Amino acid sequence: MPDAALALYLIDQARAARRPILAILRSASRLPRIAAMAHAMGTGTEVLVLPPWDVLPYDPAPPSPAIVGQRMRALQALARPPAGPRLLLTAAAALQRVRPAADLQPDPMLRPGDALDP
Repeated sequence: MPDAALALYLIDQARAARRPILAILRSASRLPRIAAMAHAMGTGTEVLVLPPWDVLPYDPAPPSPAIVGQRMRALQALARPPAGPRLLLTAAAALQRVRPAADLQPDPMLRPGDALDP
């Protein structure tokens, strides 16, 4: 199925369902294209992307900070109740372990002038 048709189909499914939709793609390389199209076509639908790690299993190198950040944003969003239709796009990341929802609280935001209690 072409990327645009798949994105439109998934958005329609998310809007019709009364619960979040999980789409596991066969190829992680399609993930950014389908996510971008779903964001563009899915007005009112929360589109989350859970990318796979960019390192091999048991590789001593850590995943890139960009991938870690994208994964944490998606997991933190999943820990919140949906405000409307929600679509989660992923690929091989569906097989990777994640932190429990209780551990996914957003990091505190510090602003100039805020007091810190050491």
